[in-house]
Amino acid sequence: MKNILIHGLGQNNQSWDKIKNYLKDKGLDSVCLNLIQLTNTIILFLK
Repeated sequence: MKNILIHGLGQNNQSWDKIKNYLKDKGLDSVCLNLIQLTNTIILFLK
């Protein structure tokens, strides 16, 4: 199961790189979504 990391305002998906590496070292899988890209994709799809 993947852990989903969500960033806040003023951050981006690279803001979680240290945490993702730490979790990977502990055997935990994680992903951080690019929320801006995802939102833009949804908006384009809905138009």
